[in-house]
Amino acid sequence: MLSPAFSVALVCLFASAAAAADQAPSRSEMRKACYSDYKRLCSDISPGSGELRQCFADHKSELSAACADVLKRQAAAKG
Repeated sequence: MLSPAFSVALVCLFASAAAAADQAPSRSEMRKACYSDYKRLCSDISPGSGELRQCFADHKSELSAACADVLKRQAAAKG
């Protein structure tokens, strides 16, 4: 049987992990995950523009797993 204090600590741990998963990725994390995809697929577009988001969307099936994941997390955090 788990002690009440341990149970509370465990609940807090899972709650903080869930909250972190809902947070938008940082720009640094996005840059690291998507830089090679940007260079390969969308280098003619200025970073930070809506056109770049559209380029990534147009090439969704060609994105690396890391980039696709970070973009998915960003979209989920925006709601």
